[in-house]
Amino acid sequence: MDATIFKELRTSEPLNLGSGNGNNAKYKLLNTEEAAEFLGITKYTLINWLSTKRYPGLKSIKLGGARRFREQDLAEFIESRICTTTVDSTSNRNQNPNSKNFKPSREGVL
Repeated sequence: MDATIFKELRTSEPLNLGSGNGNNAKYKLLNTEEAAEFLGITKYTLINWLSTKRYPGLKSIKLGGARRFREQDLAEFIESRICTTTVDSTSNRNQNPNSKNFKPSREGVL
């Protein structure tokens, strides 16, 4: 492998990972700590997610013993996790009965 690639990996500078089709896009590679900060979680949570394969959509690049994450892939992962449903706070249907804020419905009670 070219020595420039290793230099770019060590310095976390953008790495040219062109696809060979003339598209020479540059990606910023983040180490595990930087990726965890980007996601708003701890480094240990990120390592746990990777080792248990909790989120198959979470992509990483492994080169030797180093694991790197493309910033673009992390942003796409976040976008894929956005929930569009909302819960009506006045409805008990979606509340957990073990929750301290749960109020049983009085429907059907005379």
